[in-house]
Amino acid sequence: MDSFDPSKLWLSPSGLQSYHTDRAANYNENNTGLGAEYDISPRAKVAAGLFRNSVDRESRYLGMALLGRPLDSVEGLRAGLMAGAINGYPDMHHGGMFPMLAPMMSYEGKNVGLNIMGLPKVGNISPVVAAQMKVRF
Repeated sequence: MDSFDPSKLWLSPSGLQSYHTDRAANYNENNTGLGAEYDISPRAKVAAGLFRNSVDRESRYLGMALLGRPLDSVEGLRAGLMAGAINGYPDMHHGGMFPMLAPMMSYEGKNVGLNIMGLPKVGNISPVVAAQMKVRF
């Protein structure tokens, strides 16, 4: 196994911002938390973190992002999928871990990036679009 390379580590110190399709439900859309991603190849990264979810509970996630090659029109922009597991939603496995699969777009500049994911309905929670800023040093 290769040694740890800090240039492959992305941190998301503020968590997520989300937008739910059900605007009348008063979901928490300022999902503060902390996340990290580590590039294991040019097209794959592992991701983990925790945040305050839409129903104001703590969620933890672990997954792998599989991304295509950069789009020709915007350098650093790639489309792909996030697959993994997440917890903290009372309507799903009594708040325990359950599988997660979400389409995503990822933009990565030299030291700043942005992930945008489309998450399906979870239990009684409406579908959501989530954005996550990330930095590396």
